[in-house]
Amino acid sequence: MPLFEGIILQSEKHAVVLDIGQKFTKCGFAGEAVPRYIIPTTVSIDENQNLSLYDVSDAKLLFKAIKVFLHSIFFKYLVVSHRDRKVAIVEPLFGTELFRETLAKVLYVHFEVPNVLFVPTPIAALVTLAIPSGIVVDVGYKETTVIPVFEGEALINSSQVHLRAAEAIENNLRRLISSRCKIKREDGTIVSVCDTDLNLDQNTLEDILVRLCFVSPIDRARRIADNLKDLATTEPPKPPPGVEYPLGGSQILIIDGSVREAACEAFYEIDGDMVNLATMVLDAVAQCPIDTRTTLLENVVIIGGTAMLPGFKARLLGEIKDFAARPSYSSRFPVKSVKYHNLPGKENFIAWLGGAIMSATEAISLRGLSRDQYMQGVKLQDWARLASVQCDTGRKI
Repeated sequence: MPLFEGIILQSEKHAVVLDIGQKFTKCGFAGEAVPRYIIPTTVSIDENQNLSLYDVSDAKLLFKAIKVFLHSIFFKYLVVSHRDRKVAIVEPLFGTELFRETLAKVLYVHFEVPNVLFVPTPIAALVTLAIPSGIVVDVGYKETTVIPVFEGEALINSSQVHLRAAEAIENNLRRLISSRCKIKREDGTIVSVCDTDLNLDQNTLEDILVRLCFVSPIDRARRIADNLKDLATTEPPKPPPGVEYPLGGSQILIIDGSVREAACEAFYEIDGDMVNLATMVLDAVAQCPIDTRTTLLENVVIIGGTAMLPGFKARLLGEIKDFAARPSYSSRFPVKSVKYHNLPGKENFIAWLGGAIMSATEAISLRGLSRDQYMQGVKLQDWARLASVQCDTGRKI
């Protein structure tokens, strides 16, 4: 599919672009290089405080929550009238039907927006690079997805999804802090965290993860793993320095250096299904047609805020090459090279940027669904069942 289909006349008001993630929402306008705001995907309604939109399963409550959330975006953050602005939604490929249909209902029925364009996250990520094919590794908050895209079509049957994502890393960090770290009290005494009632919230864990944690190179990680297996014969590498992290009041959390590098190892540990992040990439490629595999591996696009951790990309590249050389994969297909793309923006909002680019072209009018069509019963395109079919409007997506 063509990535650019002509520039909209400058007299038309810029569309609103939203990327409603499981942890944060990016909002801004078409044609801009960065989102205006990045805000938590939470809302406070009635007695529910900081309610995550993706945790709501009741249709009526979800409608109310999305309505309040979008109202704050339109009038508090972007300060625009919704009735004369087209809207582009960057959405996950495997989002729930309830959330998608409720979001559309709020936009079309309550806010009466004239046109809405739904863009799948992997397609939006590739738009920023102006390439039609690639494999998109999206490290989200609740799940990590690996989705191959070839000539503008997402290869659904080859995609991989795993719950090992940022939330799992934060939970692993909580466990490591509880077992290995200490607290310095106001009087100077130092006690183990496990001997206190310290309970870190998710925001504090996220701050510690972003500020202090990193991903070890593959060689160093292998040495640490070998030492844990055989303490007598393998010498462990020198641990990184510990760090003092101020908590509320006068307490200081002393974070051991081993915790800083061990927190993210969950991404690369083999689980009971013999899966980690590197095998997800190789399994996705292995399930693609033979003539697409080389192109996909030479166009790897990594997105998501967790991918911004120091050492993340280098470690993933090393893990992919290591597993590709093993008989379980080398006997199925040879891996000649694996190449990353340098993104034109930060990994945490690159999908939003793709939506902003598409919204600045005629794609938002040609591929979007107007309010009149929606009110006449035309259904939203289900990306997970696309398979090059004609949509209800008669246009090929």
